[in-house]
Amino acid sequence: MLTLAFGPHVVISEEFADIRATGIAIYRSWAARYNGVAGAAPADVDVLVVGEASRPDIYDAADRAEQRIGFPVNVTLASPGRWAAASDALTQQIQSAPLVWVTGPPDDGEG
Repeated sequence: MLTLAFGPHVVISEEFADIRATGIAIYRSWAARYNGVAGAAPADVDVLVVGEASRPDIYDAADRAEQRIGFPVNVTLASPGRWAAASDALTQQIQSAPLVWVTGPPDDGEG
């Protein structure tokens, strides 16, 4: 219950609220645990930002979130075209694994 009310997805949603993006999601271990996949407790939060947002704004939001959460926030940026095409291994891996969308998902419906 605490994770649902106060977990990293809430903090990411708040800190990234002013980021102009078509989608923002948490992926890898935290998203997997949130979706019921067994495994070790996450040591960080991996955030995907799909859009053309300002890199300094994104990294500032990640820094603020990291201070609130208490462990590293790693950001991956993807243009809408890269996300839709899924032509690289990282994008394919992210799309095939559990995601927790905090805004979005992008219009292509992937994830």
